[in-house]
Amino acid sequence: MKAGQGGAGRAGKRRRRAVTPALCFNPPSPPPLSPHPSPSARLVRPVPGSSLLEADAEGLALLRALPPGAPVAPVVVIGPYRSGKSFLLNQLLGVGCASGFGVGHTRSTQTRGVWMWSEPVERAAFLASAGRPGSGGEGPPGDDSAASTTTSTPATAPRLLFIDTEGFESAGQADAYDDRIFALATVLSSVLVYNLPEALRESDVEKLSFAAQLADALYDGSSAGGGAGATDPAPTNAVAPGAMVWLIQRDFLGGPSAQEALDAALAPVPNPGGDAGIAAVNGVRAALRVVARTSTAASLAQPHLDRTALCELGDAALAPAYRAGRERLKTLVGGLAAPKRIGGKVLDGPGLADLVEQLVGALNAREVPSAGAILAHFNRDLGHTVVGEYEAALRAVPLPAPEAGLEAAHVAAQAAALAHFARARFGRAGGGWGGQGGGGSEKKGKAGGDAAGGASPDPLASALAADIATAWSAARDRNELASSRSCSALAATCEDGMEAEGRAALPSMGRFAARYAACRSAFEAGCVGPAAPDASARLDRAHDRELGRFTASYNDRLASALTGGALAAIVAGRFLFRAGLLEGCGWAAFAVLQLYPRARWGPGGSMYETRWWSGGVVRGWEAVARFPAVWVLAGVGVALLVLVRCGRRVRARRAAAARRRRGGSGKGGDDALAAVDRPRRPPGRPAASIASRLLYGASARPAAADRDLEV
Repeated sequence: MKAGQGGAGRAGKRRRRAVTPALCFNPPSPPPLSPHPSPSARLVRPVPGSSLLEADAEGLALLRALPPGAPVAPVVVIGPYRSGKSFLLNQLLGVGCASGFGVGHTRSTQTRGVWMWSEPVERAAFLASAGRPGSGGEGPPGDDSAASTTTSTPATAPRLLFIDTEGFESAGQADAYDDRIFALATVLSSVLVYNLPEALRESDVEKLSFAAQLADALYDGSSAGGGAGATDPAPTNAVAPGAMVWLIQRDFLGGPSAQEALDAALAPVPNPGGDAGIAAVNGVRAALRVVARTSTAASLAQPHLDRTALCELGDAALAPAYRAGRERLKTLVGGLAAPKRIGGKVLDGPGLADLVEQLVGALNAREVPSAGAILAHFNRDLGHTVVGEYEAALRAVPLPAPEAGLEAAHVAAQAAALAHFARARFGRAGGGWGGQGGGGSEKKGKAGGDAAGGASPDPLASALAADIATAWSAARDRNELASSRSCSALAATCEDGMEAEGRAALPSMGRFAARYAACRSAFEAGCVGPAAPDASARLDRAHDRELGRFTASYNDRLASALTGGALAAIVAGRFLFRAGLLEGCGWAAFAVLQLYPRARWGPGGSMYETRWWSGGVVRGWEAVARFPAVWVLAGVGVALLVLVRCGRRVRARRAAAARRRRGGSGKGGDDALAAVDRPRRPPGRPAASIASRLLYGASARPAAADRDLEV
């Protein structure tokens, strides 16, 4: 409980109690707002030894205990210290000093931090306490027009929450502390009462220089300058401007009315020479027109000559002019009060508590408070969320992906992220950043210059763009890595296949080409992404290398096979089949295969480059190798033929041996063996013809000649 509160409140007990006539002014009309008003509770406390603020758990708990969904309209009073802010709130609430906000009569500041009246007041009851039920209101003194009021249905009528703040320029407090108090009060308030003693001065306007940054960064300027009844939701998540009442206490001066003096104080000063100081003043005045949808002046006469005895005086002892002005001020405040909105959302008690916590954290983010720091703090989590959504959209793209496809996904995800950020961001886009580096006396010139100058770049958007660029670079790196791995695996598969063809038992140039074509097709289909061009070039080089190796091995193995075939023909023609033609062909082929490469005949200088090799030998081999079953059948046939031939010779030799064992000369056996080796001649053909000798060799000679040779 605040200092200066008496009774059970000073004892530390927070309970409701009846208001006694001695404590209240007990005016005959209207009655107190509630027979059991609740005491005040601290909402924000100063951090000792610094200019920082700290949210008070007790005040936050009271706000969160309010009914959810019930709109609130905070009425916040600001002003210099020792200007009567707490006494004014007690007068508006109809309570005495002992049971209301603490009031002091010393040179020290009585209120420390920010305090709230713990029980909101129904708007209708507050207007009724001024003797003016409904929403209409009478203008302030000196203003002939009625004050515009906010109309609300009973279901949406706000409850007034009265808030007291520590005064500006108190001893031992820095300008940064005053800026924090002012920013907190301005953003929280639905009606901001600027309590001024005796007159409106230019210095009173300059004290609110921080409003230039706040207006540029946090407030929706679309409804600035509108009527007091403008309650349409702000089109963005910016703070909807509230109403501002410039209250001149102890007004005893003549001349222009308070409203005329206010209009003159907020009007732009002509600046044909472009003076920087005048530009700063105009910037603050323009910002105040944005912070408040209306700026209304009101005045109060001095309540009593003995100001130190105000808390002991009854209401009847106060000056009649003061009491009349007080009731008009109630009507004005009640009429201007509207539900607090941020981004079109009406705040209730729990929502206001969350806003207080966020504001305190944002104002403490830097040693010198700035609107830019507030924006950065409020949008920090949103920025992380938006970047996370962008990264999730890119991770949903299967990798590796073609660069064009990943680029399209990036463009779509970036557009969605920026649109989400624009919709959900707190504050105005691109505002409030030019003066975030300064505070106190420096801030006035910087903020004013920013308001008068051109638009500043939006660091929030720049930071978001930088985060998205970083995420995009990481996605491209992941895609490049995945592409490199995929393409390397496919290229390695192709290389292994080509090497396997080179090691095949029956090499085939056609099969090598067909296998590479199939592998290349699979490579083109599977190798996508940034690594594809390099991998394709590497595969081409591997193909050229393996093709050269395969071709050399293919020709050498084919030549070796032909040489082996020629030797086999020689052996078979001479010893197995006694076929001179087969033996001669074998010798001819052997001679060509051995002598031609060494002679280097022909234009190519190599046997493998000649037409007869590529057009005859290779094509013939490819035709045969295309059907491996032919080789199996041919092998089986040759094996059978050799077996039959060898079987006949074995049987003949066995027969000859048997005859010799029976005592024969053995010539019959030899004749039988020669008959086995000699093929049968056609009937009537000479036995020793030249053709038969070429075809059958020496075995075609008559048996008698054989016998003569044997003798």
